[in-house]
Amino acid sequence: MIRRLSSFLLVVAVLCSCMTVTAYASQDSGWIELLEYSSVQTNGENWFTISGQNGSVTIPLQGEKRLRKIDMLVWNPTGQRPTSAAVTAGGSTLVLDILQIGSNMFRVVGYIPNAWYESITVSFSKADATSQTYEVLSCKVTPLGVQEFACDADVNIDGTSYSTGQLIEVSGNGLSETAYAQVRLDVNDWEKFDSITIWGSALTLGVTSMRVTLGGLGLPFDVSYMQTLPTGEVVDYTYHYTYTENYSGGGGYGNGYGDTTSAIEYNGKIIFCVTIDLAGVDRSMVDETLFLYLTGVYNGLYGYTFNIQYVNGNVTTADTSSVSWWHRFTAFLTDIFDGDGTSSDDFEEEAVQQGSEMDDLNDELQGVTKPPIEDIQTDVDDYLDPEDAQEAYAVFATLTGNSLVSSMLVMALTVALVAYVLYGKR
Repeated sequence: MIRRLSSFLLVVAVLCSCMTVTAYASQDSGWIELLEYSSVQTNGENWFTISGQNGSVTIPLQGEKRLRKIDMLVWNPTGQRPTSAAVTAGGSTLVLDILQIGSNMFRVVGYIPNAWYESITVSFSKADATSQTYEVLSCKVTPLGVQEFACDADVNIDGTSYSTGQLIEVSGNGLSETAYAQVRLDVNDWEKFDSITIWGSALTLGVTSMRVTLGGLGLPFDVSYMQTLPTGEVVDYTYHYTYTENYSGGGGYGNGYGDTTSAIEYNGKIIFCVTIDLAGVDRSMVDETLFLYLTGVYNGLYGYTFNIQYVNGNVTTADTSSVSWWHRFTAFLTDIFDGDGTSSDDFEEEAVQQGSEMDDLNDELQGVTKPPIEDIQTDVDDYLDPEDAQEAYAVFATLTGNSLVSSMLVMALTVALVAYVLYGKR
């Protein structure tokens, strides 16, 4: 048991030393960054060398995973990038794209064979046989071939439904005054996704507010404007008219008259993106429709144009690398301590038996007749020949005068002391 306890303490010490660098991969988009918990070399470095025209790099995974795509960022000090890259698995090989970034960096991206991986190996080929060293800066993988899917959605304006991707022209009311618009987007299959992204645009419409609701509840969302909201401009309109009298009246061509009025025009165009987070939504409300309400103002003479380019649902996957690692760690601890009840009971019985034996030995020692303490000779010089002692002192002085020998002696004594404390006399 003591031996197992010491092994456990050693594992804890190693674990504590690694906790400062342990990270968990991001699962925001379904991509898993392998270098957050793994490395090319066992010492934590991510260098690899291609000695000839062909070579490869292997990155282990924490547990077996099904993968579909890879996105690897690589740096090379000489700027010589490979000419081709590929991944082989399950008897299938898929070629990856190599994208040059500057003079010393390139990205390797593409689909990989749809298979289960315990490690992923990327094979490279280059133009010549000179030895080249590379460093992997990032290696992301995903089990998803497609991460965005078109939603079942439609646009509703003034009681009329339109499909997404359709340019909707809304006529004005014929008056040179500010009018108000309300647009509603209906998303019918929101429950399939972890988030929804909506791209839209508006011409001659000033967007004033947005709201996302589901079953009477407001949902959080983010809005990104690629162009600032048009605030409107005050415009003066003058209506001119003329008249001509009939010839019987003897009159002629009359003077022009005009009336002037003011109105606000919203002449800008905006392009917006709305992202709705559905991670914490109760999906039991499957019969409810998700609504995006958008309100705005426009000039009644011109009307406005509106468009929802697309509504996409996004799915994400969880990174279970840390979970599989923890299972292996807990299994190791269980093996150390023999988690079954029989071993624990045997250990307890053995401890009780040894305790009884120690009590018996202590009673026997107490019954031994001991001489008076003052009769014991404690002067060491009475037992040693002075000449022999002097020769021994000289030998030890020579040994301990050497720093290497002194260090080795200290280390040996320390190990012996620790071993005695942990395991006792063997």
